Amino acid sequence: MTKRQWIPGVIGILIVGIIVGASILAPWIAPYGPNDINMAESLVGPCKEHLLGTDLLGRDLFSRILYGGRSSMVLALLATILSMLFGILVGTTSGYFGGIFDDILTIVTNIFQGLPGTSLMVAIAGILGPSFKSLMLALVLTNWTGFSRIVRTEVLKYREENFVEGLKSLGESDWKIIWKHIVPNMLGNVMVLFTTRIGRSLLSIAGLSYLGLGIQPPNPDWSVMLSDAQMSFRSNPHLILAPGICLVLLIFGINLIGDMLRDWLDKQNREAGGYL
Repeated sequence: MTKRQWIPGVIGILIVGIIVGASILAPWIAPYGPNDINMAESLVGPCKEHLLGTDLLGRDLFSRILYGGRSSMVLALLATILSMLFGILVGTTSGYFGGIFDDILTIVTNIFQGLPGTSLMVAIAGILGPSFKSLMLALVLTNWTGFSRIVRTEVLKYREENFVEGLKSLGESDWKIIWKHIVPNMLGNVMVLFTTRIGRSLLSIAGLSYLGLGIQPPNPDWSVMLSDAQMSFRSNPHLILAPGICLVLLIFGINLIGDMLRDWLDKQNREAGGYL
């Protein structure tokens, strides 16, 4: 990759790094508590005392922005990790062993993939109620099929290679071949999907929270702030612009990192002759 090709990825790393760093350091950076109410300063515009203004309850918007990414980022990361691990398990079992395992798991995967993701998340969150666990379950159930399909396709390709047959003849167990030799070779495609799914999960969390089925107030979350702003954002656009821009920038940065990772792994794979 040339230096010019690295630039978008570096920009993405800087964007994500700044946002994540600000969220971690929020207790030391924020001038006010995220839930400090001051009705005397309700809906104050950006000023010296409040850099981004205040909301309807007089809470400092800048402080809430600093704290606002924590819940969504942690939830999106954990949900995507669980989706990836479950997808890898299903995909490797289906692709490597074939037969009835492949038939059953392919049918299950097709069923989940055929369900509208947003509708399924709304249904799960609505039935179980708004909570961290219900959001996690909704995200995992709608994300694991993407990992499973990619992994199954890669495993079907690698299981016919000579090095797999050679390892079997040497007495290597099937699961050792899968996790030690096949999975590392397909990790590039999985990690690229992993980065894009984090962005998708962030959007899903924001959507569910906006509908009142996700992260709940008074949690200082960007998606909660977007929901709270709907009553007065016309006269006070800063209420919706600040959290909206942060959310868009975070997803944009993650996607830039994913593109860089894909290009780099493709280059490494070509130089290695197709195998790591």
